[in-house]
Amino acid sequence: MALILTGSARTNKFERYSLLFTPPYPLFRAVRHGETRRFVMSTLAERQLYFQEANRWFVETMVNLASQYQAKPEQLQSHQGSLLSALQQAFDNHLNDLFIQGTFAMSRFWETFGDYKIALVFHERCTQAAHTNEAKARALFNHSYISEKQGDYEKSLLLCETGLTQARKTDNKYLIVDLIWQVSRMKIKMGRIESGEQLINEGLKLAESVDYQERLGWLLNVVGFVADNFHSDYARAESLYKRAIPIAISQHSQELLGDLYLNLSIIYVRKGMYELAKEQLEEALTIAQQIGHREQICYILLNLGVVQANLNKDNLDFTLAYIEKAMAVAHEIGHLELLGMAYMHTGSIATMNKQFDLAANYFSQAHSYFSKIGNTIFMAGVLTEQGKLYIASEQWEKAWEFYIEALAFIQANNLQEFEGKALFGLAQAAAGQGNLTKAKELGTESLALLQRIQNENADEVGEWLSALLDEG
Repeated sequence: MALILTGSARTNKFERYSLLFTPPYPLFRAVRHGETRRFVMSTLAERQLYFQEANRWFVETMVNLASQYQAKPEQLQSHQGSLLSALQQAFDNHLNDLFIQGTFAMSRFWETFGDYKIALVFHERCTQAAHTNEAKARALFNHSYISEKQGDYEKSLLLCETGLTQARKTDNKYLIVDLIWQVSRMKIKMGRIESGEQLINEGLKLAESVDYQERLGWLLNVVGFVADNFHSDYARAESLYKRAIPIAISQHSQELLGDLYLNLSIIYVRKGMYELAKEQLEEALTIAQQIGHREQICYILLNLGVVQANLNKDNLDFTLAYIEKAMAVAHEIGHLELLGMAYMHTGSIATMNKQFDLAANYFSQAHSYFSKIGNTIFMAGVLTEQGKLYIASEQWEKAWEFYIEALAFIQANNLQEFEGKALFGLAQAAAGQGNLTKAKELGTESLALLQRIQNENADEVGEWLSALLDEG
């Protein structure tokens, strides 16, 4: 504290008394005269009072600092130790209002730099300490968001649904929109699309009615994600992302802007526009690195790896470099979703390099992560990628059985892009087993689906099917 509280008479006084606070117990026991004893007691009480006052001033100073730079968490990095110390002291000394205010102010810092374990401790405490409906709802929102990052989707959904119930008891429409956004995201990640979309529509109307622009941008981002991943409507998704970009710029929300560029790049990958996808990802990476957003950097690096693999299939070293960087950070911050993605992509690269045993190990780890968190999109992704391993290693019967199970899961969740990929895998497996009639039937079905949604994989399926028909 002495290093922070310097430069004023008041500060020096607080520093002096805080250092002297340890009571001189031997001296106290040696004093027998009553008046002297009372004098010593009075002095100790005074010292304790000064210490308490200095401690509160320190906590208030740090909480105000966190609040001032809440939207610019990178400005708080050099003060991290003092900020955590202040929050701990606020908690220990039952300074509830300051503890709650400080925890709320630090939430974006922890999210940006991936300090999920620390964040979880303080958000759990904050959830218990909050007593008003508004504070409780905000605490549950933050707690839910961090639980999501740690891969506990069920807990995250429970927390934010409880938070939304609390928020609806208040007049704070901004808070209600925040909770709607989080609940809808978690429902969608867990494959509960219909109820998730209903909430999004409510959130959009409410955000527009109170002119909550930044969250409106984030909601449009979610709608675009659904249009892309669950409806395979790439044109609508692209339009929604582009509509949200001016909002992100006007609201100075670098995190949202980076996320929008990232999601736009995924649309371009689906369309086979890899150079354009790379441009968007490089824009996103520049933004993410400027604000130090570790989670976002990981997502971007993983997608850069995918783009690089498609641009240069003969040299996968750059692809692996991107993936390994992302995996290292994902391990550091304990982000299960990112770890699953990293292992899935590494498995795909190993398959392309004909390192089949290694690929099987990577896919197994990816499957384990995605099963644990319950993300339907990524489960479908790893299933279709793992199936390619059996095709590449010419394990035709195993490939057929695997893709049959994968297709059932994919169709149950209405994931059209992955359905097209699974049908193609089945077509290849049928051809490998000599059933050309079935192979042509499945290949034609796959091609029709992928062409209808304008997915870049249609070209590969079309070329394969043409070659098969020529052979027949």
